[in-house]
Amino acid sequence: MNGRIRLAVGALLVTAILVFAAFAVAQDAEPAAPDYRQMPISLDVQEAEIGTVLRSLAGYSGTNIVASPRVVGKVTVKLEDVPWEEALSVILKAHSFDYVEEAGIYRVDTAAELREETLAEERSRSQVEDVAPLKLDNVILYYANADEVKDALERMLTGRGNIDVDVRTNSLLINDIEERLEIISEMARRLDTETPQVEINARLVDMDARASRDLGISWGLQNFSSPGNNVVGGALIDNTLANANTDLRVATVQNWGELMMQVQAMESTNKANLISNPVITTADNREASILVGQKIPLIVSDEAGNAITQMTTIGIMMQVTPHINSDGNITLDVHNEVSDLSSQATVQGGVIINTTESDTRVLVENGSTAIIAGLIRSIDGTLESGVPLLKDIPLLGALFKHSTDTKVSRELVIFVTPRIVTAPYMKRDHLTIDSMGSYYPEPNAKGPWNSQDPIVNDIPEATVDTYPAPEPQDDGLGL
Repeated sequence: MNGRIRLAVGALLVTAILVFAAFAVAQDAEPAAPDYRQMPISLDVQEAEIGTVLRSLAGYSGTNIVASPRVVGKVTVKLEDVPWEEALSVILKAHSFDYVEEAGIYRVDTAAELREETLAEERSRSQVEDVAPLKLDNVILYYANADEVKDALERMLTGRGNIDVDVRTNSLLINDIEERLEIISEMARRLDTETPQVEINARLVDMDARASRDLGISWGLQNFSSPGNNVVGGALIDNTLANANTDLRVATVQNWGELMMQVQAMESTNKANLISNPVITTADNREASILVGQKIPLIVSDEAGNAITQMTTIGIMMQVTPHINSDGNITLDVHNEVSDLSSQATVQGGVIINTTESDTRVLVENGSTAIIAGLIRSIDGTLESGVPLLKDIPLLGALFKHSTDTKVSRELVIFVTPRIVTAPYMKRDHLTIDSMGSYYPEPNAKGPWNSQDPIVNDIPEATVDTYPAPEPQDDGLGL
């Protein structure tokens, strides 16, 4: 039978009896699988009573099906290798019936009747919620932002419930009926988990446009090594480049030290220059920004045509958003922008700002370095040449030298190294009551909430901070 059953149910009772006999033999030969809902079943039914078919389905799956007296009629259907629960649904809906599952029991009735029951239950629940007393709970959040958690929980409130945020203590004041309050408070605590931190070490290097190709880097490397593999790898997921003279190039390396030695060698020959080496830490899925530049005033016109001063940032701007994957690798969303003032002027006497932007998504291993190149800009300059010594004579020196306008191509190469920063243990919202009836926090206590956290439970007792309860105060009443 291969986990299937084929039913051929006729209109005559004797045919139904034969079907049940064959069905019983099939059951003895091959027991039903535990997940009966997905078990394949084949049906070939012609003008059979729907009650007979339901009893066959119940017997095959080992479940209980209770049918309303309104469930009557003839069934004609042929199904091949259909999951058991899907077969039940198709047969019922074809005759305007439906079912609800309650504690493993399938109750079958007309679809209209079940809809009415659902509406009646909702009306009854709404009436209970309208008269049930409201209760208040204060949930202290140690990691999550209270406003963000509030936005996620508000849809769970009843019509009378509300959530207020205490910014000073980063806590939620939840007011709702007791049944809903317990669910929302528990969800708030589950959302209050420590977000992993990512340290981002960025090295911004200005190079000769041809120098980056002499670093021995396999640009555009697509093979990504799995954890534990020594193969250097990376995966370029997506990238775009705007207003640039060349294509964006991306690679990853694990041994940054050797590469840095090459960059330093290029610095000695003026082929490279380390502009900045910022190190910042951000939370998982949070954007980190780096700016190496300056703000300059520009004269612009407002909607009324009046001239106003607007501060504009030029230089190197970088936004990095890390995403820690389940396998410990890190996906980086990197936006780069390089801008500088053009030597050309507008008709109105303003300035032109040259801008090169790129957006990259790259997958790197924790601690490896992603290299992003291709941000090329042209720098106008003047090359002066002439007769040595004579060209330096005041006034007369101009006769022995000449100047030539030059255009130099420079490339910004960005090295980004993300590292996951983990805390030694996680603190939980656990409160202890003192002798005066006041609550005080024990973030590291192994209370009921912490008992589910193996990280906290693994902390040696000597490292657990203690928070002694305050001494009782004498109120002068001898109490």
